[in-house]
Amino acid sequence: MVLRVTDVEALDGYRLRITFNDGAVRDVDFAEDLARAAGTLAEPLRDLDYFRQVRVDEQLRTIVWPNGLDADPDVLYPKKQRSGSGDDRQRWPGTSMAATPSVTRSANNQRVSPTVGSVGGVTLVIWPDDHDPPHVHAIFGTPNTPRARQSRIAIQTGNVIDKPSSRTLPTAKTRQVQQWIAQHRDELQARWQQLQI
Repeated sequence: MVLRVTDVEALDGYRLRITFNDGAVRDVDFAEDLARAAGTLAEPLRDLDYFRQVRVDEQLRTIVWPNGLDADPDVLYPKKQRSGSGDDRQRWPGTSMAATPSVTRSANNQRVSPTVGSVGGVTLVIWPDDHDPPHVHAIFGTPNTPRARQSRIAIQTGNVIDKPSSRTLPTAKTRQVQQWIAQHRDELQARWQQLQI
């Protein structure tokens, strides 16, 4: 089953009650994530009134705020209820731009990428020590599965680096990512430089 958010309710402070399409309900406290969110798309959410404007986007099927920040349902889901979920990603993709990037290895020795944002259900990551030109990997769907779609998009120009295929992002998703990159180009350039060790 593809995991989706069906309902969200603002609780006290920076806590949300999130309901998933399988009936699971999770109370998530974003206070710690917001404390690390300086200079990112998540920063406006420090204003509690703005934070409470969260809603479920009917197309994305996840939570989203007015500035376009959304969160991957797989990251929000109660880990102990997911089989095989050793996932220790930040639950909130938008906060990672402010965090000191840490490149770790997963249990199967795969590198874990720093997430720099999320838009329209597409997760955006920058791999450390990646090749030029500076670019983001835009991933739609669960990585390393047959249905996952991925494209590399240049930060400076917004051009798609990959040749179109059945594995690259659909055109509409590509446009959303290109618009997001254009709005966050300076942050992404700085993050690219920071990760190229």
